[in-house]
Amino acid sequence: GINAEYGAVVSTQSTEDKIKSPPSLTLCSASRMSEKNKKEKHKEKRKEKGHTHKKSKKKDGHHHEHHSSEELQEVENQNSKDGGDHQSSESGSRKRGPRDQYGFEIEEEFLDLEKKLDTDYRPKLEERKKTFENVFEKKNLSVKSRLAKKLIRLGIPNPYRSKYWFICSGAKKLLEQNPGYYPKILQQHDGQSNKETDQIELDVRRTFPGQEQYETPEGVDKLRRVLSAYSWRNPDVGYCQSMNFICGLLLLFMSEEEAFWMLVNIIENKLPTDYYTHTMIGSLVDQLVLGKLLEEKVPSVDSFLKKKRVTLSLICNQWFLCLFINTLPLECTLRVWDVFFSEGGKVLFRVALALMKMNKPNILQQTDDSHLFQFLREFPRHCDDPDGLLRIAFHELGRFPYRNVIKLREQFRPQVLEEMAQTERRRREFEEKRATERSQTEQD
Repeated sequence: GINAEYGAVVSTQSTEDKIKSPPSLTLCSASRMSEKNKKEKHKEKRKEKGHTHKKSKKKDGHHHEHHSSEELQEVENQNSKDGGDHQSSESGSRKRGPRDQYGFEIEEEFLDLEKKLDTDYRPKLEERKKTFENVFEKKNLSVKSRLAKKLIRLGIPNPYRSKYWFICSGAKKLLEQNPGYYPKILQQHDGQSNKETDQIELDVRRTFPGQEQYETPEGVDKLRRVLSAYSWRNPDVGYCQSMNFICGLLLLFMSEEEAFWMLVNIIENKLPTDYYTHTMIGSLVDQLVLGKLLEEKVPSVDSFLKKKRVTLSLICNQWFLCLFINTLPLECTLRVWDVFFSEGGKVLFRVALALMKMNKPNILQQTDDSHLFQFLREFPRHCDDPDGLLRIAFHELGRFPYRNVIKLREQFRPQVLEEMAQTERRRREFEEKRATERSQTEQD
């Protein structure tokens, strides 16, 4: 069954194991805009009362508001009145929908997708689970063998995901090399705060709305502790929005300490070290790399997007930063993570290109420029064929040596640095001009 065509094996499975796409997690989602509007109202009220309000640059290049503990409590109290961070204002009157096996509430929009996954995809997973157990578990197969790679590309069964993510990623080795590190760093900084504390506090309360674990204080506390511990471990990165989603999903499968070392490994080993810094240089470089690969692997889509003057990074940057959490249905995201932890960062490029190739007909049919951008942001959420996506990623894109990705990163990095330097020069010139104009106005 290992070398068979994707989808060749079928068995029965209970419909109780339904899995859904998580709610929209785009960093500029409507829920965030609602949260922003809510904070603006509180900001105005605080100004009327004589409160001050500070701003500082955050990791994603945007200004984020920093709040005192009193301000945070005020927001929390108002959120409680409005229905809480994890529920819409209608949640008190609306009947909850069914949840999937991961504790996410199934949105009505994706019920048909879930039915399709139930009938066409999940029965195959049960059969693959038996193969995985027979080969991996009983024969103690090395995770670095060619056979292991084939099995992992077919999907790690849920009962084994935490174990093999932890082993394949290298996080287990980090934990063994640093016993007691996680509880120690928590103890050392217990009760302390740093420049990331307020933003972490705001984000943990709005991570995965509708997911049962994060509707409890215990679930939110776990997420807060892991993110805070990492911000103390690596001040150069601290905290960046999207880390809360990555950590939040990890905590659905493993312990706090394991999730911490997985996060360490992702940020410091699996991806370039400046992926989540305030400049996000690594992420910006990878968007240029992706553009070059799209030109080579899916030229028709590349030509179409260039003709429409679509900036690829506006679509795909969040795909990479959130490791496809806020892009694909959860079932597809988990399959991507299986191979990402096993084979490394090049998987992100393969999956992004596979999405473009899989949806090429629909992309090329877009004639309304005003709707094109929205379509490009939304179409991955309706991917109902995890096997098809992975098949295209690994069998229909040709050779994909990682050394080519490294060379392209080296090629584009100077360009990104120069563009950032030019932007900084223009910013300084603009500020100097404004200062001069103000000075002249005052003199007049």
